[in-house]
Formats: sequence, structure tokens, C-alpha cells
Amino acid sequence: MAVDRKIWILIADEAPEARRILRETLEELYFEHIEEAADGEDAWDQLTQGHFGLVLCEWLLPRRSGLDLLEAMQADENLRSTPLVLVTTESDAETVQKAVAEGAAGFVVKPFDHFTLGEQLEEAFIRQANLFPFQ
Repeated sequence: MAVDRKIWILIADEAPEARRILRETLEELYFEHIEEAADGEDAWDQLTQGHFGLVLCEWLLPRRSGLDLLEAMQADENLRSTPLVLVTTESDAETVQKAVAEGAAGFVVKPFDHFTLGEQLEEAFIRQANLFPFQ
């Protein structure tokens, strides 16, 4: 499946360094349109005002967790087909299972390299396309 590199991507992470690394990795993967949010409320505000094709979100965001953001997206008719990939240091099986059960399109454990992120993004787009085939 070819990934559209022109989509808008939202990175939601409280750590400026983590956002910088994600942005640089996405740029290495030839993505061009990237926005950032430092907390879950800022991410939600941007999501409801923008046209994002992907969200990369830290699990433990302040003001609205990654899980809360995912649940809000799932409840919103305009956002439920937007894939959200959790990017976090939490790697225990329970966290991963909960994320997938809640509808996360992917899960990336920090630290990561651009190959791992690229593979997870492609898998996330495939999973999302299978969930919403007529979007």
C-alpha cells in the first residue's frame, strides 16, 4: 500500500525533544506537513480545526492522555477514521493490548529508528483502510 506523503500529521508529545525527533524522523521518511501539540487539549483543538491524516501521540500526555484523545477521536464522526499511532516508552503487554482494544492504529515504543516508525505507519494505514474501506 502506498502511503500518501502529503498528508498532514499531528505529533502530540509534551517533550520538545521527543517532538523534534519524531519530526526529523518523519522528514527522513519524506513527510512534508507536520504540526505539533505539547498536550492532549492542544492536540484535540488542532484535530477539531484541521484536516489531519495521521496522529502520532504519546500515551502519557498532560491535560488529556493519549488514550483519552483516542477515545474522543473514536466518538467523533469526523475523526474516527483518522489513524492514531501511540508512541511511548510504555511497552508492557497490558498497555499495548489496551491501546489496540481502544482502536489505536499502531503502537511504537521509544526509542525507535526510522525503519521501525515507517513500518508501523504503513501497517497503521493498512489497518485503518480495512476498518474504513469506503472513506
